[in-house]
Amino acid sequence: MAAAEFVYWWASKEIGYKLADQGIPGARKDVLLDPKYQAKMPWYQAIAKSMEYAVARPRFPQIGQVNEIVKKYWLAAVTGNMPIADAIEAIIKETNEVLVEANK
Repeated sequence: MAAAEFVYWWASKEIGYKLADQGIPGARKDVLLDPKYQAKMPWYQAIAKSMEYAVARPRFPQIGQVNEIVKKYWLAAVTGNMPIADAIEAIIKETNEVLVEANK
């Protein structure tokens, strides 16, 4: 419950403005794009733009290995070097192997 309350607090417009006024970019794109910050903190606009492309990444030590597995088979599938169903099965199999090994 406390984690959810923190997220609601952090994502509120009121807190977004309090943070932005102190030079701390928050989680609200509308606050970062407020014209009152454009001259004083022009990097806010770039941060807001990056939110269009940002992707949450899982946080565990083997994420690099898993990313490489997905990339290898995704490329094989989209280039026609491997059937899509086989690529998906390979991703699942190899990812599971990495995770099982990590949990030994």
